[in-house]
Amino acid sequence: MDLPSIAEETERPYVSTGHLPAADTAQKLVSDAHRRFKPNIDGEISQADPPLARARNDLFGVCVISTSGRVYAAGDVEHEFSIMSVSKPLVFAPVCETIGPEEPRNKVDAAV
Repeated sequence: MDLPSIAEETERPYVSTGHLPAADTAQKLVSDAHRRFKPNIDGEISQADPPLARARNDLFGVCVISTSGRVYAAGDVEHEFSIMSVSKPLVFAPVCETIGPEEPRNKVDAAV
């Protein structure tokens, strides 16, 4: 499989999914999302992974940073969280872009 070199990667054009709404609207949406989802205590704390086993389930923060660097935040955003689970889609997307979606799905036994 031919992967682009680091030099080729840096020459890629800037990519954005679009623009955030006006600053006050973006902050309201982040605050609303925090208020809406903070009460959700579904799921279990993983005992298999030390950082997750130490996680406090009473903490919850939402933070969105625009491509210009503007921060929209609500909740426990000053607390350091493990990003182990939330990082998976961010890694999966470029893998699928590079080698296609079927091979990684088969390797991780993910449902389509």
